Amino acid sequence: MLLVSAIYWALDLYQDFATSTLTQQKPIALSDVRTRIEKGDLRTALTMLKQCPYSDELLEVGYELGMLLESGKHWASALNLYHWLSKYDPGLSDFVTRIEEIRRNRELLLKLGKTQASPQTEEPIIGHYRLLRKIAKGSTAVMYEATDTRSHNRVALKVMKLRKDEANDRDRVEHWLHEAEIVSQLDHDNIVKIHDAEMLEDSAYIAMDYISGYSMSARLRKRQYLTVGECIRISRDMLRALAVAHSHGIVHGDIKPANIMYDSVNDTYILTDFGAAYTEKRERMADNVIVGTPAYMSPEQLEGKKLDGRSDLFSLAVTLYQLLTGHQPFSGNSLPELKKNIVGEEPDLNHLTLPAGITEVIIKALQKKTYMRFADAQQMLTSVEFCEAQLRERMRQHS
Repeated sequence: MLLVSAIYWALDLYQDFATSTLTQQKPIALSDVRTRIEKGDLRTALTMLKQCPYSDELLEVGYELGMLLESGKHWASALNLYHWLSKYDPGLSDFVTRIEEIRRNRELLLKLGKTQASPQTEEPIIGHYRLLRKIAKGSTAVMYEATDTRSHNRVALKVMKLRKDEANDRDRVEHWLHEAEIVSQLDHDNIVKIHDAEMLEDSAYIAMDYISGYSMSARLRKRQYLTVGECIRISRDMLRALAVAHSHGIVHGDIKPANIMYDSVNDTYILTDFGAAYTEKRERMADNVIVGTPAYMSPEQLEGKKLDGRSDLFSLAVTLYQLLTGHQPFSGNSLPELKKNIVGEEPDLNHLTLPAGITEVIIKALQKKTYMRFADAQQMLTSVEFCEAQLRERMRQHS
């Protein structure tokens, strides 16, 4: 059995290598990669993914593809993918974590002489929360819909597994829980409400409001771009949330479409996931670790400088631009090129067709120098509300 397992592993490696030799140089759209994934042609999808220009969405597609390769027992292809992703951005330690899991599965494969690792079952109860269903799985945590067995309220439970004897893991989770404790003190309709957070022996969790709705990244995947009215509403809600967070000394640090939820019950937009947030007392988790999402980072965040709320305003402007156009104002075929463009190049405004006032607000928030942006979230909010009043007046005059 041991020999058979080794042969299958070698065949998997060979097939992956053979497929990779067919890689062409012409860039490929991520939508074509998703089509291949949906058809179940995972190895071709892997080859095509490596020809796509770097973007935040590429990382999301890459992680999704990795999960599918693992579930299909294509261990070598999955390992190949995670190695490629980590080399693309060494700061993304989440993918390195996935590599280590793959290696452990491989060792177990060869040791036991089986074609797959023993399945791992998840406990139906974590802390005092009963898990109902899995909502989403990210690179470091799993989000569940759950019920609080004490209050019987429905919550969203974000669970992070811990590896034994991994000091970095524990430090990361301690930071995560520290920020959760701070955010739980914020009381605002546009900030997700955190009810509970705890570190257990082999996991940690954060319990927060369950939001019936969808994220803005889901809108992007469906190519349902924002109208001017929606842009103003999202801007208002996010800036109100940021004004409150910044007044408490909290910089979110990871404003992006995936962290903006539409609450269909209350018809409002909610800022979520403060996992990358930090305060003046605790600015960074560790040196040389990217905290946040590079495609949405401000120049000062990419350069590792001290941040204030104006960094979040830059990230919000990048997010609004993408939600309006389907494109990002800064692009690059690699992470170093992306960083270079964000830090030194002017944004590509060719795709932005908006009323002059809104365009000027976004451009001002995208300035490289912090002193050239809005002074704070409240000042930017005032500008957005002024633009809204102007648009309403024009509509009234033409009605």
